[in-house]
Amino acid sequence: MEYKRTIQFRYFRVLCEEKDVNNKWGHSKTFDLVKWITKMDTNGKLQQSIRFGNTVARIECFKYCEEDDLWGIHLMKLRDTNIPTKVKENEASEPIELEADEYLGEDLALLYDKGSSILMAQMNRFSLGIGKLEEFINYTFDAENTKISIKAIIEADRLGKLKNKTYKSIEVSFANLANWKDNGGCRALDSIMKPMRMTGGLAGAVKITLGHSRSTSLNKNESMEMVEDILANKDFIRSAKVKVSDDDEKGAEVIDLFEEVYHDYIQFTLESKKALEFGNAFAAMRYYFKNHREVLYKAISYNN
Repeated sequence: MEYKRTIQFRYFRVLCEEKDVNNKWGHSKTFDLVKWITKMDTNGKLQQSIRFGNTVARIECFKYCEEDDLWGIHLMKLRDTNIPTKVKENEASEPIELEADEYLGEDLALLYDKGSSILMAQMNRFSLGIGKLEEFINYTFDAENTKISIKAIIEADRLGKLKNKTYKSIEVSFANLANWKDNGGCRALDSIMKPMRMTGGLAGAVKITLGHSRSTSLNKNESMEMVEDILANKDFIRSAKVKVSDDDEKGAEVIDLFEEVYHDYIQFTLESKKALEFGNAFAAMRYYFKNHREVLYKAISYNN
């Protein structure tokens, strides 16, 4: 029996900062992820369970498509808790038993374009999020003077429009605050998240509105800074929406910030009881990426 599964893929750019001779972090620049791929392959780290913090993950495989000059990366988040039960018709259900060195794995498929350093990532809420992926790469690359980051590619036109809008409200829902760390670069967002953490809260929601004020808008500069912080810290935010209007118009629209990231939805036809094979996922990802490559290149001002 066949069924349809639609998966969202989002586009990011792999960047890094490096320490200079004065031990200070330099300006952000592109990072060649193939260096990490080569290092992990050379050190025999494929299909090895790697624990970083409270998370266990592993690299299933790397693929290189010479025809398209694109890399594929298949990762797994591993778990040995919350184990499901196996059910057979007309028989008692049985818990799935794992050996000491066995885990349940949650897939993450990635496509990497070396020239532009664009990363196309599968969105799977059960697997590694972008923040955890960033942490995993930094941990395994293990370079004291290099800090790797993965930043979303924002739809330039729509983000540009936000800068010319009047902000009426900002609504943010937080999650995973146990892992939040103030790095000094997210002042607007940290001013909200810090008191939540101080009270022991690990999730919450905040809505900032004008209320009954005579003011016609929120502070534009502060609101824009909040939006930029939100977009840079998606792993800690469940949802984020802003209500905006043009300065000379009364009508307002609600914009979901998470939908501002360049993304594709790909539908796969799968057989029941069978998982999506990475080879099939990578082939579909290459097709969609090539179709949208010029738009993405323009968004990051990259000339091939």
